[in-house]
Amino acid sequence: MSYRVREIIKGICLFFIVVSLFAAAMQWLAVDRPDNTIQFLRFGSIVLLVAAFFVFLKVDKLRGEARDHLGELFGEYYDCEGFCFHLTMRKENRVCFFVVFFQNRYSTPCYGRIVLRPTRKFFRRQDHTAVSLEINCPGGSFGRMSVPIPIDESVQGTTQSFDIIAGVNYPKGRGRTLHYGDANVFLRSRVSFERPLAQAFSYVALLAAQHVDIQHEKIKLAIPNDVLSEFMEEYTGKTVILGTIEQPFVNGDL
Repeated sequence: MSYRVREIIKGICLFFIVVSLFAAAMQWLAVDRPDNTIQFLRFGSIVLLVAAFFVFLKVDKLRGEARDHLGELFGEYYDCEGFCFHLTMRKENRVCFFVVFFQNRYSTPCYGRIVLRPTRKFFRRQDHTAVSLEINCPGGSFGRMSVPIPIDESVQGTTQSFDIIAGVNYPKGRGRTLHYGDANVFLRSRVSFERPLAQAFSYVALLAAQHVDIQHEKIKLAIPNDVLSEFMEEYTGKTVILGTIEQPFVNGDL
């Protein structure tokens, strides 16, 4: 069962739960002398309620072949049509890193892209630009990407808000669902991988001038203190696959 089908079934079950509760209340409380039809509706609504509730619990407890690592480790994460990720910032040797923990919900590989732009108040210098993160994620895999970024001294030690858009492409289709963890925020894929014009437009839209009011999902990140504002040497990012279906991730150093 795919994740989308699961969510549709849950929605249908909730609908019937509400309808059966309302019908049961009406039939039990509004009629003093029930005839055979009312009796049938009374017990029928109860049966419908129990059946819908049972199916909802059954479907909701589906876990799949893979663990929901992001949910277990962080509790909150984004889901962009199967490409799931959690964002944070980390300091190592006075270098600040954007860190993305990601997991592919489906069994086939995907290419994910995340674009972050600091909100207007963050632009105290013109060299603050958006950050684009591109991730190649094998089917069902859990991993981490770290990207170094210089941080202006004026915003170090503060909490800043970022606009965020994301996109995902499954070249071979999604395959089967491997985990059914529930993300806190669902993002619609807004970055095209197949149409260059649409891809450029979505990226430029996020980088639009501050005079243009464009609504995006926002995320707040704590900026580390005492980190480099300029790089005197080259720092490179890296991507590490922490766990796969064949070799599951074991809780340890992230």
